[in-house]
Amino acid sequence: MRSPSSVRVSGPLEPFAAGFAAELGRVGYSPVAASFQLQLMAHASRWLEANGLDVGALSVVTVGRFLAARRAAGYTNYLSGRAMAPLLGYLRGLGAAPAAAPPAGPGTPAEVLLERFGEYLALERGLAAGTVWDYVHAVRPFLAAIGGDGEGELDLQGLSAAEVPPRPANSGSNPRGDHGLPA
Repeated sequence: MRSPSSVRVSGPLEPFAAGFAAELGRVGYSPVAASFQLQLMAHASRWLEANGLDVGALSVVTVGRFLAARRAAGYTNYLSGRAMAPLLGYLRGLGAAPAAAPPAGPGTPAEVLLERFGEYLALERGLAAGTVWDYVHAVRPFLAAIGGDGEGELDLQGLSAAEVPPRPANSGSNPRGDHGLPA
């Protein structure tokens, strides 16, 4: 059986490891479950350090980038925002990590569309948070190119295929080099 004390955390989250382990025990995590949380913390800490970031950079966007990198590295467990919730809750409670951003207002028509697209990908297609972020991020320049970055009406019904701007093959952060959109 794994013991939380056997997990070594180095990097910017190291000063918080002992307190986090104690908090996990206090709220009822089993030693094995606490070990898994501490292993996730250790990986996040190494990733932060490798990217030149500190604990104060653990925003929702940064966590999404970390989880996407974790999936890309072949990890199969603890790949969601939900998996990060205990660590983020602990760090936010200490004031070490930024608070979760409050939901913004509806914003521009393009922002509303992007939010609905993300919800569709997550709820209907069952995609992970990092993948949803990648797809939404890939569509944003398209909407800006057709005039969806302003406050005006966004009319997609009248859009023909000839009016859809091409996406450069190597644009964005898509390592596959394809269009980056779900089939």
